[in-house]
Amino acid sequence: MGRSAVERRVEVRAMKHVDVPTVVRAHLDAFPHGFYSRLGPEFMTAYVRAHLRSPAACSLAAVDRRTGEVVGYLLGTLDDAAHRAHKARQSSGLLAREGFRALRRRPELWGEFLRVRALWYAKRLARARMAPPRANSVGAAGGRSAELQYICVKQQ
Repeated sequence: MGRSAVERRVEVRAMKHVDVPTVVRAHLDAFPHGFYSRLGPEFMTAYVRAHLRSPAACSLAAVDRRTGEVVGYLLGTLDDAAHRAHKARQSSGLLAREGFRALRRRPELWGEFLRVRALWYAKRLARARMAPPRANSVGAAGGRSAELQYICVKQQ
């Protein structure tokens, strides 16, 4: 069976660091009301780069074969607990700094951060830092638990 027109036109590959600016712009355009988007491009850049560094994450880019342009992306985890633990150990300082810089630039977000996110982040960070590093984590069904975090196709 032949490939569809989309399959002939778009290649899906591992995201590269060079893709990050395009992915961040697409994210800000697609999710303008999301909290991370409202923190701004500097925070989103740090977030996507941290995601790329995690061995338990999945970061894919859809690339137009004719132009080489990133036209979509997917961010997720292959092992959610291992990804959270890696992020807590390797990226939490950078993400916290970028988050607080963003909150200083956008003070109107402090209320939402304190009401909705601060305690949740603190609990999640504490659990992730206390957990020993492991290759596989066990989810509720006895296997690894994965998460699809973002999927986005740029509007043409």
